[in-house]
Amino acid sequence: MTRHLTAREKEALREAGTPAEIRDRTALYGKTVTQLSSQMHELIKKYPKEWVAMKDDTVVCQSKSLTKLTADCRKKGVSLRDVAIRFLDTEERIMVL
Repeated sequence: MTRHLTAREKEALREAGTPAEIRDRTALYGKTVTQLSSQMHELIKKYPKEWVAMKDDTVVCQSKSLTKLTADCRKKGVSLRDVAIRFLDTEERIMVL
């Protein structure tokens, strides 16, 4: 049995882009996350206990609040799907798996 896509599902697929566009965005996001991780110690010193949004290798927004960070990104015309977002915690977390 075949199910037809809803109008909302069709729109979501259009917004996602072509497979090549999705692949390129995913690769760029991976590079941004790697860059963010490699700069973590410097970023924590500069923006302790703040949220940061990084695009490519640049912090484009930072804020004490995630809600304000996302609003600031939108005001600057920065799409949230184009940034890596992370909270820069100054306390080391121990994970028990």
